[in-house]
Amino acid sequence: MLRSELSSKSAEIGSLQEKLELHDAEGRAKDYELAKTKDDRDRLMSHYEAKFKQVQAELATDRKSVV
Repeated sequence: MLRSELSSKSAEIGSLQEKLELHDAEGRAKDYELAKTKDDRDRLMSHYEAKFKQVQAELATDRKSVV
């Protein structure tokens, strides 16, 4: 009886360890995706800020030439 209980507890521990490893891997994957998304957002914001400043400079130049 104790051997069967010990065996079932060992199987339960193995199952829980597998679940823990799975959740850990999922967490790392989500962290990677989050970091990648933030990096993409930062690059896009930088690109559009530069584009915006370029258009502002062009408008300022156009205004000066009109005056």
